[in-house]
Amino acid sequence: MTAPTSTDPYDMHPGFVAAVASMDEAHADWAATRAGLETLRLVALWAAARDYTFQRPVRALHAAQTLIDRVEVGPTRRFLERIVGATTVGWGTDAGRVGTAILAYAHHLQDRERYVLAADVFEAFIRQARLEDDLEMVPNAYLRLAYCRRMLGTHAAATIAYAAAERYGRDAGDLRVVVLARLGAANVMRQRGNYPAAAAAMDAVIVEVETLIAESPSTALTDALARAKHDRGTVAAGQSDYARALTMYYAAVHLYEDELLRERVLVDLATLCADTGLRESARDAYLVAWRGGREENNRQFAATNLIRLAFLDDRETEFEQFRRALVPAELQPRLEPYYHLYCGQGLAHFGRLEAARAALTRAIDVGQRHEIHEAVMQADEALRQLDATESFARSAAGESRDALEAANALIAAGRPRQPASPPAYTGQAVDDVVSGLRELRERVLVNA
Repeated sequence: MTAPTSTDPYDMHPGFVAAVASMDEAHADWAATRAGLETLRLVALWAAARDYTFQRPVRALHAAQTLIDRVEVGPTRRFLERIVGATTVGWGTDAGRVGTAILAYAHHLQDRERYVLAADVFEAFIRQARLEDDLEMVPNAYLRLAYCRRMLGTHAAATIAYAAAERYGRDAGDLRVVVLARLGAANVMRQRGNYPAAAAAMDAVIVEVETLIAESPSTALTDALARAKHDRGTVAAGQSDYARALTMYYAAVHLYEDELLRERVLVDLATLCADTGLRESARDAYLVAWRGGREENNRQFAATNLIRLAFLDDRETEFEQFRRALVPAELQPRLEPYYHLYCGQGLAHFGRLEAARAALTRAIDVGQRHEIHEAVMQADEALRQLDATESFARSAAGESRDALEAANALIAAGRPRQPASPPAYTGQAVDDVVSGLRELRERVLVNA
């Protein structure tokens, strides 16, 4: 018997179809994406074979395996091979290993920020889920699907998926999923610009979860509370309520059990401090993330911002330390242009104009390649300032010795030291966070 036409992946996986259509075979991701589409087609045939008796589709199996063989050896290829292997062994049955393999592939794509493809795979998992073990994972699958949709800016689809995650989470008695689904829906409100509604929704979640933890302590709920306070801090920062943002972030630092999530909120806290006049506290938090962190992206982000803080506070030794600690080619694409930007600004500040010009030009080149427009604009402005400084020096050189000396002093100064603005917020809670970050830095530096 032929499989029903509804199993055609060109109907069910528009993300993969569009991605393949946008590439030619020479594209680095073409083989992996095309192999993923053929593998999902095989999954659809396997799912249909559970209800309609037909033999293994030899041609579909061969097509999937042939394309997988063209994928570079590595995680993506292994995930696809596991799916093909599980469907082959479990053909015509409700094989639990198939669902597990599909979900692992979806997680892999999400971790790589391939949100369009990940959403297609999460939906494939949800469609095929019938076994009890698979059904237990459906709430989390909806939660991740919603996150992918939110990252893609498809807010209506994200809201629907978060509602499904909350509903299935309640049915399963999984309060953690329920809380995270409500937080996700509130973050959709934030992304749509409705900060008051997002703040109210998050405040309600925080009160409810704190009550549940008081009644029955739970590691899962404590982690959910940490995420709630982390997200609430982001909303508060967006509303310029910096004191609340600071205290929410700091509370999340101490609530997170997951070390990577703790590092991320620590970086958010450091960035808030840097942007609002608490530069010493920002330096403390970034140093903790750099010296004590385990996630390389967080460590790179912290070191890049320590470069900026060093030249703003006229600390040339620190500037060189962190400038040399990073290898530009190993930086994540969205961070590399800022590395070159801050190096260029710092080199100009310390009077090394030729090197500054090279770094700023590199920032523009890399930023344009990765479409990081903010970094490109800032580097372009820094180059214009550099040109103006050198032009002033050349014109002043012919006027008088005093003018020439003044011009040279201006060049040597590069950018003048930028004193931190007074904090936009004060109070005992803020003082507690500042002293707490100082103590945290001292502990990490002693143990490093």
